[in-house]
Amino acid sequence: MGIGDNTSKGITTKMPVKLIDQCLAVSVRTIAAITLVFHAVTSPAQELFPAFDDALIRSEDWHERREGFANLLGRDDDPTAGVGHVPSTLQKVLDEKPALRDQRTLALIALLESENEYRATFERSRIERGLIVLPVEERMTDDYSTYYGDLVGAVSYIKDIRGLQALLGAIDTGGMVRDALASFGLAAVEPVAGLLDSDSEITRASSTLALLRMFEQSAEISTSAIGRESVKRAAFRAALDNSPIVRRSAVGILARLGDVNSIAVLEDLAKNDPYRADYRDGSPYIVREAAIEALATLR
Repeated sequence: MGIGDNTSKGITTKMPVKLIDQCLAVSVRTIAAITLVFHAVTSPAQELFPAFDDALIRSEDWHERREGFANLLGRDDDPTAGVGHVPSTLQKVLDEKPALRDQRTLALIALLESENEYRATFERSRIERGLIVLPVEERMTDDYSTYYGDLVGAVSYIKDIRGLQALLGAIDTGGMVRDALASFGLAAVEPVAGLLDSDSEITRASSTLALLRMFEQSAEISTSAIGRESVKRAAFRAALDNSPIVRRSAVGILARLGDVNSIAVLEDLAKNDPYRADYRDGSPYIVREAAIEALATLR
């Protein structure tokens, strides 16, 4: 397959060289925007957040990092409690101390990067030991999950492009992250599509669903040639994924694209997708069923 080509079951699209150049330009700008966050995570000897408790924010103990998070949200009374409504809590402290907004933003992003890596250690342990799930006593606690969810909510709410990498690491958490990624427009399309290289089918499916949300919410993506071509290539790739979860998640994007090639891929899924979910009542062909329903909306 050549640069700019995408082939899916005999269907080929070609991205013009001009569009590829534009993609590269967007990628360069994105990399430059997140450089500060990279240094925040990888420079432990330097105090990067002097207005806050830097030692807590970059501690190796998640309980202490949670305290640092509470400090960033102006909640030093009970750092172990859930935030409640993250947007209003965060907006209040941003309004009260506007001079600290940038430092607070970078600290929250760096904290989410740390927690993404911490979460990944659990998945690596499961895979290395050949387990379907970790023993209960080795899983993340409910307290940690509450803290992590609040942190994801905070970084999602800020919608700062420097948080792109951190949000990619939390892409499996759902709608808040997808909305934030959509707000970044074209700059986020290729990084999100790149998650289709992940070994995790959950990550690949989450990437595909995020691209659908981005296509629906960002006119910069949906009305531009570069945006549509990038999303289409990702959708075609997802439609050929070895996981039925990912193939099913591609159906929505293909329907939204609605062009001849996308409809042809949908028709192929509707007729030929091999996956059978024999545990279900009714039709076991869940990918075919989703594709058939999507085609019905286009007629």
